[in-house]
Amino acid sequence: IRSIDEILFGREEKKTYEQERIELDDEIPELMAKSSVLIIARPSVPMTEYAFPSKLPEYLATGIPVITTKVGPVEALLLDKDCALIISPDNVLVELEEKLVFLSKMTVEERNSLGQKAVKLVRQSLTWDTIGHTINQSLKNI
Repeated sequence: IRSIDEILFGREEKKTYEQERIELDDEIPELMAKSSVLIIARPSVPMTEYAFPSKLPEYLATGIPVITTKVGPVEALLLDKDCALIISPDNVLVELEEKLVFLSKMTVEERNSLGQKAVKLVRQSLTWDTIGHTINQSLKNI
């Protein structure tokens, strides 16, 4: 009788969540570098409406086109920046498909321009120093 680990993971040895996570973390930079688009599809729930999407600056900084849902501070961060494609969290499947088709029709130059605008935004507005300063100012105003 085969174990669940062998069926799911192709091996008998059982690894902890932390061991699996470390292996995946080691692969992520390579997978991102090979990607032609990075997607952050977050649902609109109370937690995401108030939480900062911490992966967003990381994804934007790659220069790879990003598609993200309009949840929480995303719209305020990216409004009129023309550096990412934004979709509604209420219609993810349809709008994601539309944006992927849109991206596939863009020229290499247009995709590169989108990515470079994202990198510029991160360098100007989304560094830890800038974000920390913004948070400190907000706390002072409370």
